[in-house]
Amino acid sequence: MKKAFQIIGLFTIICFSFFITEQTVTVVKEQDPIMIELESIKNKYYQAPVNAIIKGNTIIPGISGKEIDIDKSYSNIKKVGYFDIKLLKYKKVKPSISLVHNQDKYIIQGNPIRNQVSLLFILDTNDKVEQLNTIIKDTKVNYFITADYLNNNLKTIKKLSTNKEIYNYGYSGNYTESLLLFANNLINHNANNKSIYCLTKEENENTLKTCNIVTNYVIKPNIITQKSPYNEIKNNLTSGSIILLDVNSQSLKELPSIINFINSKGYKIVTLSTLLSEE
Repeated sequence: MKKAFQIIGLFTIICFSFFITEQTVTVVKEQDPIMIELESIKNKYYQAPVNAIIKGNTIIPGISGKEIDIDKSYSNIKKVGYFDIKLLKYKKVKPSISLVHNQDKYIIQGNPIRNQVSLLFILDTNDKVEQLNTIIKDTKVNYFITADYLNNNLKTIKKLSTNKEIYNYGYSGNYTESLLLFANNLINHNANNKSIYCLTKEENENTLKTCNIVTNYVIKPNIITQKSPYNEIKNNLTSGSIILLDVNSQSLKELPSIINFINSKGYKIVTLSTLLSEE
């Protein structure tokens, strides 16, 4: 029994010693001029996150902020022995209202703060694909591929995915869980992006629920062009716009002017993964 008490006592002393040592190190660290300087500037370099915007059953993604990672910055600066802003390390501050926690809503556009827009095209046939790619060149756009086209044109999909992103359009906008799993798998293995978006032209609860089951978000473009693509885009374009164009003679004819107009307004044409990222 006496020996047991001795062991307990020794263990207590060791633990207490570790505690005292840790407290001493903490106090010394807090009094270090480098740490004092870091604490004094942390508010200056804090960038607040932007919350996602939710209206009814629609959502516009938020944007993460950033703040100085005090511990990593301290360690980094301590190694060189003097304070240098270039050695600061940052960590993300996620928005409290986020796309991640609201997958059951329609994404209607990207966050307007970024001055970006995305162009979407539905592909269900090879007709006009070559012409479309010739016009687009290096412009970063998004293709939503129907199941039949996807299954029969995997080589084309691989070629299309250069500077472009490929997503699943199901059976012409109709989705089933099994189709999503099958088609997404094909896209993930043959394109340069992961297929995480479904597309709908109008609100559809079945599409929303089915796509959510496989953790896919549902895009509902805020601009869907019809008879006069250029004029419709010109009259409705805003920062963050998601624009759906048909692959037909009229849209292809006006596409160069559309791209030039978007660029002239100061908006950058990006893929969906860039437009909708909350990072």
